[in-house]
Amino acid sequence: MIEREPGAVEKHHRKVSQIVADDLRRKIAHGIYPNDANLPSEAQMITQYGVSRPTIREAVRILETEGLVVTSRGGPKGAKVRAFNSNQAARMAGLVLQVRGASILDVFKLRTIIEPVAVRELAERRPRPDVSALEKLIESMQAAADYPRQLTRLLQQFDQQLMELVGNPALSLVSQMVNHIIDLHISSIPESVRGLPAPNAAGIKKSHQEFVRVVELLKAGKGAEVEKLMRQILKKIETHHARLEAADVQLNII
Repeated sequence: MIEREPGAVEKHHRKVSQIVADDLRRKIAHGIYPNDANLPSEAQMITQYGVSRPTIREAVRILETEGLVVTSRGGPKGAKVRAFNSNQAARMAGLVLQVRGASILDVFKLRTIIEPVAVRELAERRPRPDVSALEKLIESMQAAADYPRQLTRLLQQFDQQLMELVGNPALSLVSQMVNHIIDLHISSIPESVRGLPAPNAAGIKKSHQEFVRVVELLKAGKGAEVEKLMRQILKKIETHHARLEAADVQLNII
């Protein structure tokens, strides 16, 4: 029979196939059915859930539509788990944003809201974080000062490394999603500094110096100062991209 959480109240209007799909989805999320594992056979699930074969097949189709499982055609029977990853989540988030008419600047603003506070938390942590990977990225930034598109990719790596150092899985996922969406948009950024608006080009050669200061503040444990500086940096990045994109330009990530 269908397994229910203790105290759960079943909603009678829901289809049985949706209830079965919910239970399978929960087991995938909890690792009971790990990535690349096969779901139980149809016969096993019919016995387990006490439902008909068409109901089981509809439940599996729901998961297949969500990208959580793949079913073979003409091969071994059953469905194989394809756990939802951050790239899929990012693409789905991007599609939703596109439908809602969001601009790429909205994505940058989201990062500006979230990340300065997270960086402050990182700076105030004991023991102090290992920032050697960040320092190597800053060296690469300095070498890429004449190449805005490459510099943007390095900034994304710097950002992602920072969020991973924070150690919050939810925050890391949001950061991956944001950076994935930006990556899909990155072709609009000029390859050479000569293609930038003059105000952008004027400051790009010194941009790595701000990140040098971010790392110094992290090492010194100065949370309030690094939060303020990170917000200033991200606001500046917003302004740079505002010059590259018209305010009403929508995301184009498909």
